[in-house]
Amino acid sequence: MRRIEGLSAAELSRAASVFVKSERCWRDLALAISSRARHRLMEFDPNSLALTARAFAGSQHDAPALLEAIGDAVVSPSTLCSLSDHNLADLTWALAMTTRASPAFLEEIAAETSRRLPALDSYSLSNVAYAFCIADVLPVASPLFDERFARRCEELAYDFSVEDLSQLYQWKLWYVGEKGCCEGLPTKGLLELCHAAFRATDPTPSRTQSEVRAALADLGLRVEEEVRLREGFMIDL
Repeated sequence: MRRIEGLSAAELSRAASVFVKSERCWRDLALAISSRARHRLMEFDPNSLALTARAFAGSQHDAPALLEAIGDAVVSPSTLCSLSDHNLADLTWALAMTTRASPAFLEEIAAETSRRLPALDSYSLSNVAYAFCIADVLPVASPLFDERFARRCEELAYDFSVEDLSQLYQWKLWYVGEKGCCEGLPTKGLLELCHAAFRATDPTPSRTQSEVRAALADLGLRVEEEVRLREGFMIDL
């Protein structure tokens, strides 16, 4: 806090990655990093912007003004092409999770991701797919989810983590169930792995959920908690 005014853009980005993502981060420190970063945004390189966006989007500290400014700063194709694969995925994920990703921005992301598709790793592939699902935007100008996407998923079938597979499963539900698409789907075997990974996720009841359950019990109602649907989603109560 004492040195925040003197930190460079790269140091602010690293500070966000280390401190903001920590559950013990003071709110005053997160606010100070966010405010200072927003005022020095022109000094950040694209990869530092992506790291900063991911740090705030994955934390308990909301920074809407900063994330909106980052989205505006990286929307150009020339900026996106200078991002690493992981940072491209992280930036897309971060802006989608915080509803700061416009359809125009996501179309640019789709074009850049489509260009890199044959070389993307499992982390980048699943995070970008999940981001489009969360943002509820199906790319039109660039056919991102086509047979090349399915082929790359199959090539990486044994590289996906449980979290990656869970994200791909949620993408599949959105892509097929909400958008009515069937092109670009991985094989049935891989989709079954995705479903199993999603169902294996342990529920984490919130304090609010526990309070609601207790209130319903006080009313004399029998409550069933964490009911799993056939698709794998959980109903709290």
